[in-house]
Amino acid sequence: MKRDYCILIDALGDLTVRKGGVKPGYHEGHFIAALKCIEREHAVGRKILSKHLGIGETSVRSLIKRLAEKNYVTIDKVAGAILTEKGIKLLEMVNKYMDIYIDEVGIPDLNWPNTIFVILKIPPPPSDKVTAISIRDKAISVNANAALIAFIVKDRIKVPGLPESNKLYKIIVEKLSLICREHCNTGACIIVYASVRDNEPLNVAGFKLGFEILRHICWRETSC
Repeated sequence: MKRDYCILIDALGDLTVRKGGVKPGYHEGHFIAALKCIEREHAVGRKILSKHLGIGETSVRSLIKRLAEKNYVTIDKVAGAILTEKGIKLLEMVNKYMDIYIDEVGIPDLNWPNTIFVILKIPPPPSDKVTAISIRDKAISVNANAALIAFIVKDRIKVPGLPESNKLYKIIVEKLSLICREHCNTGACIIVYASVRDNEPLNVAGFKLGFEILRHICWRETSC
């Protein structure tokens, strides 16, 4: 049976399918950020979404049209895009399995620029299916200059590849513990701390990274 988060990945991926061979000017991260913005504002027009997502109004118009075609939003000529019941359920699935955390401090000792924490609220997969190295490599292939992977199992944080004797270990675990208390309420999560290279809003880049890593995990679990 396909896991729920793999069903979520399929639904988000379906929104970015090429039409007529033309690659859309947005990705899954834009859709997640758009849904969250619409939920927060209750109704949003193209100008606000364009500013929030970091893409032009033409791309936003196309993005909203795709959401409407899939019945995730309705369009009010005055108020803008409004979430439907189906759109609310899709966003609930996103919130169930994925979150991001941004602060100006990050992990200072690593001295990485443009950083974000991506929290995937799923148990770390078996090592014969997915490894921390494969997740890191996927992050770098997507939009990260550098990435650190942590696994949380029964509220215990593990940072594969980093010995507990390393002076950074305690600093990293203390930082991740704070994030876990707020964002990982299941006691089993994957956290990716990444320095992203895309020239787009951090939340959009973070959701893109989270989507691609979750898709990577789904693919590895079903094909290996």
